[in-house]
Amino acid sequence: MMLSPGNLEVKALPKDIIFIFDTSGSMRGEKIRHEKDALRFCITHLGKEDRFNIIQFATTVNSYSTSLVPVNEETVDEALSFIDSFTARGGTNINDALVRGVVMLDGADSVWADPVRMVVFLTDGEPTVGQTKMSTILKNVTLTNSGKARIFVFGVGHDVNTHLLDRLASQHRGISEYLAPDEEIDVRVSGFYRKINEPILSEPHLDFGRIHVSDLYPAQLPDLFRGTQLLLAGRYQNGGEASITLSGHINGEEKRLHYTGRFKSEEEENDFLPRLWATRKIGYLMSEIRFGGEDEELVDEVIQLSKEYGIITPYTSFLILEKDADFEHWGISQSAAPEMRSEGERYRSAIRETIGEEAVSAAADIISMKTSNVVRDSHIPAVKHAHDKTFYLRDGIWVDGKYREGMKMERIAYLSKRFFRLLETEPELARYLAVAKNIIVVVGTHCYRITE
Repeated sequence: MMLSPGNLEVKALPKDIIFIFDTSGSMRGEKIRHEKDALRFCITHLGKEDRFNIIQFATTVNSYSTSLVPVNEETVDEALSFIDSFTARGGTNINDALVRGVVMLDGADSVWADPVRMVVFLTDGEPTVGQTKMSTILKNVTLTNSGKARIFVFGVGHDVNTHLLDRLASQHRGISEYLAPDEEIDVRVSGFYRKINEPILSEPHLDFGRIHVSDLYPAQLPDLFRGTQLLLAGRYQNGGEASITLSGHINGEEKRLHYTGRFKSEEEENDFLPRLWATRKIGYLMSEIRFGGEDEELVDEVIQLSKEYGIITPYTSFLILEKDADFEHWGISQSAAPEMRSEGERYRSAIRETIGEEAVSAAADIISMKTSNVVRDSHIPAVKHAHDKTFYLRDGIWVDGKYREGMKMERIAYLSKRFFRLLETEPELARYLAVAKNIIVVVGTHCYRITE
């Protein structure tokens, strides 16, 4: 389902926004120059009804103003001068900078009933000054963020604590992004800021009426911004016509939008959606594993989804390619086994790590899966996708990913009378039989083996 605020005839909501940017010694050189350019862009593109502040942190924490200020020519000029004064030196006092920012947002009186509160946080390092324990920093931010500010996080380079940054974003309804050490900060930050500059609907909620919806991703809907679209992927039962209600807040008042939609029992035009949903779910499961450890139930679910939908990642490859038989299942040559196992082991180790190039790569990969709008290609020759199914080449036969050993199976000769009668009674089989002449396919509770 695609959500877009484009048909909402309302002006952008006012926002209270604080930019918290790292000016520690490791930011020297091109990084701080690009950081300044990024901040200049954001400040000069604020809305007329917005309020803002800038906090720069190194060993100590300094802010442009003691409180939020309105957007006018004087405050913008002063803020730009404050940005010009940035120099890169000292340590990294993340805790005090974040706490000061969220407290400032929480304590700010507003002429608006319910402004959108945001923090844009950028750092290139882990905490080195003041409170440095991750769990305590997270607790301190949560305790002081009673104003429910959304925290958007940028991690620059490979020395950031990815677990800290990702938890800050996820616990406070934001997102985290990672930049390469030599990537231009201003390009990424300005591109992101364009997307969030005009909030339209805050705290959105969807009611699907009579349709039972489950496993919806993203699980918690983000605010909607002008010019953006949100693609939701989930599962539903009992298709048909439904009254859908999108509710949220505009300037402190609840707004309800009503739509009529049809949930098809068979989705032929968008047969990529089941794999897109599975990609996102695997991303969310891997995020849980990353933070909480390899719980057996979570790992088993990742394996099942990977096999059923043909989605293989470095981590899932480690889980499902542990035995020679598993390589045969995926049609992978034995010569490739050592390299794939090694890559999977490195990835498995990386998701446990908090700092380093591989930890950053794993964090970015999981975020990509959780927010994916496109289906990943398995890049494995012995895997084919047809409509909503995935087939694996095994001993010369293409096997449905939903097939389980021991299933009662009807054997049917290709192009026989029974074959054509089956197509008459089960016409949807035609889309799967295009995969091959030798195939095992599961339809509902029935399993068929077609052979030449």
